[in-house]
Amino acid sequence: MVNLSGPPKHSEAVIYRVVDGEAILLNLDNGYYYSLNPLGSEVWAMCDGTHPLRSIVEQMCAEYDVAWDQAQRHVLELIHDLQREGLVTIHGLEAETRPAAR
Repeated sequence: MVNLSGPPKHSEAVIYRVVDGEAILLNLDNGYYYSLNPLGSEVWAMCDGTHPLRSIVEQMCAEYDVAWDQAQRHVLELIHDLQREGLVTIHGLEAETRPAAR
């Protein structure tokens, strides 16, 4: 597991627009365009530096009635892809276990 307290944030080198529910991103550092489907666009919208990864996963679980592990896996895959492409920055990706359900 990873530490889900770190909030992802859009890179300052990225400009974007949402068109018909899909985010179109331009990385000004490398000139590449990226397109996110509506679900990816929802995650992108929450990457504003104020939503910890945990709250993004919780939002996906609540909105799409999906299991925590599945939502976490998909959110983290997307965040890692965005980070690898220089589209988001994030701090605190270190080992952690998920707290027990209440």
